[in-house]
Amino acid sequence: MTELSAQIFFGGDSQVDPDDLGKTEVSNYTTSVDRALTSHFAWDESAIGCLGLALSRDNSKVTSGVFITRGVTGLSEYAVTCDQIWPGSSSNITLAVKIPTLNPFTFSGGGLWSDLIPSERFTVAFYNTAAGTEDRTVILGTPEGVGQFCLRLVCQPSSLSSGKRGIICKYTILLFPAAAQELGDTPESRFAGWPGLKVGDGHFPLGPRPTKKWQCPVLPLIRPGTPFADNSEAPESFRLRFAISNIMGKVYQPDAARSVGALMAKWEKIRSNPREILSKPPATCWPAAAPFQEERGKTLPCIVIN
Repeated sequence: MTELSAQIFFGGDSQVDPDDLGKTEVSNYTTSVDRALTSHFAWDESAIGCLGLALSRDNSKVTSGVFITRGVTGLSEYAVTCDQIWPGSSSNITLAVKIPTLNPFTFSGGGLWSDLIPSERFTVAFYNTAAGTEDRTVILGTPEGVGQFCLRLVCQPSSLSSGKRGIICKYTILLFPAAAQELGDTPESRFAGWPGLKVGDGHFPLGPRPTKKWQCPVLPLIRPGTPFADNSEAPESFRLRFAISNIMGKVYQPDAARSVGALMAKWEKIRSNPREILSKPPATCWPAAAPFQEERGKTLPCIVIN
């Protein structure tokens, strides 16, 4: 593994700029994130990754953190004949999946791979594509022999990151031919290395970027325990960096099978021996933040509300 350059990405003052931090308040990790990015950081609604941090009631500490993805992917439609996923189905029927945005993906595990997201959260269609058919005929309902499926987004820092571009993340979207709830009963499916079929990949920036360096290349989006308008105190900067590092450090490469036959073999192998699941670290990684001890009686920094 190669760590992101400390000199390029983690220099600057030890304290986050109060003006920057004052722009990061959100009330949720969905639409409120969109508003904050658009209003304060000139977001163009293209795909982006962010770090969300929730604070204690007095805003002095970080209580939890989560990875967030939003925005338009620009991915092409994923299309495959159904028999390539469900062997008992017809080769004349095509599954088409569109993933126009990264908004449906949630990351409750605290790392850079998403929960198992049901197919209903995406644009899914089935077409009759029998030989000699010029136009695709939409099939209503679920064709015979076709089962349920779910998707996962697996992200990791990319070597494309640079001082000019900022932090770039690579992402891979995996399809699993099983219902999310059903697959969730297999404990190993919670891990990033649970094998799937790749349906798309790409890159997005990690943001928002600070206007002033604070030994961290991004700003977290903050859900305060008490609104900043009522309590302008904020956690010390080292607490924010430590929380960000914990999220960004929980990352592994995805395992994409070449065919459904190979996928089922991988699943069976893991179910027989859970240690077989791959937990391959990424080629590029986020450096670990220095641990800290609690200090009593220290004055908390304040943010500037914009």
